[in-house]
Amino acid sequence: MVWLSWLNVRPVWGELKNAFLKANYFWVVISMAISLLSHYLRAYRWNDLLEPIGHKIPVSNSFMYVLSAYLINYGIPRLGEISRCTLAYKYDKVPVEKGFGTVILERMTDSIIFLFLFSLALLVDAPTYLELLKRFVITKFSEHSNTLPKLIPGIMALGLVLSILYYFRKKIKSVLGNKFTSVIRGFAEGITSVKKLKYPFRFFGIGLGIWLCYFYSLYFCMLAFEGTCELGHKEALVLLLIGTFAVMFSPGGLGAYPLMLAGILMNIYGTDRASAFAMPWMAWGSQFLLILISGLISLMLLPIINSKKK
Repeated sequence: MVWLSWLNVRPVWGELKNAFLKANYFWVVISMAISLLSHYLRAYRWNDLLEPIGHKIPVSNSFMYVLSAYLINYGIPRLGEISRCTLAYKYDKVPVEKGFGTVILERMTDSIIFLFLFSLALLVDAPTYLELLKRFVITKFSEHSNTLPKLIPGIMALGLVLSILYYFRKKIKSVLGNKFTSVIRGFAEGITSVKKLKYPFRFFGIGLGIWLCYFYSLYFCMLAFEGTCELGHKEALVLLLIGTFAVMFSPGGLGAYPLMLAGILMNIYGTDRASAFAMPWMAWGSQFLLILISGLISLMLLPIINSKKK
């Protein structure tokens, strides 16, 4: 995906470079600050889930766990969530299985909010999403429909593996013993911690606040370029929602995020080529730089700040 994105950028590299030079970096800094706030809110919300299951940890620690996890996710997708729980166990003795249960619950909450926003966007601007569906899904699906039969052996193999695991489930359970049961119980406790929340409305309010930060982080980045500064909140919401799909299916949106957003800006909103490529790359690159710096600082500070803990 990165290579495909580079092939699209290469012909307009001169225009892209010029767009970066003319960009208003004041808005980019504001965008990065709002993004950092979203990570802090995520850490604060995580503490709300950990407290009902008996683990009250400093927000500063959970904030650094979150930043470290995002950094690791860029290297190995989805390993960040496990590393966040591992760090919480190392420095605050939160059992990994319980921590991971709360992280899964977080993701489920984010998915619900995403679906809510997507449904709201469809009501407000249905023609745009129908056009996107036609251009980027139906057309591409028909172009590659002949490759679908190649997936059948893989699906059959996966089904066979799952069937074997199910058939030998009792034997596997007896081999793993009580440890397996303990892990499952801890995971279940973490994922159901939402039932014990002291402030449930605050929990879901923080979730909305996180997505609001995502939205304005992208919106302010749009203001940095001549070709996108005239676009409004409705267009920013489209880019946010479609960009979220890119982040879901590639490591941190690497390559896919700028490619998908550039296609929308040019084909749907008629943005000039330079701004259409520059804005998504600036949005993605500034966030990558933020996570790279803050994540490395967090990994260095954690052992220093927690050195006095037994």
